[in-house]
Amino acid sequence: DYPLLDLEDILIEIQTNRRFKVLQKVQTESSNIVVHQDLQLSELSRTAIEYSIPVDLTNDALQKR
Repeated sequence: DYPLLDLEDILIEIQTNRRFKVLQKVQTESSNIVVHQDLQLSELSRTAIEYSIPVDLTNDALQKR
């Protein structure tokens, strides 16, 4: 299972804390259920305001999900 993403959503790469913004999305549905998403992402500059959003990337925090 993967989260459904929308335009302007921010994705965070856990290992590196790199952050990406969703620019475009094309999804495939079967019986009105999303089965696939193709995304165009743009990596954000390390000076982007989105890096000020605090995110706990420790193993303990991620395993609780």
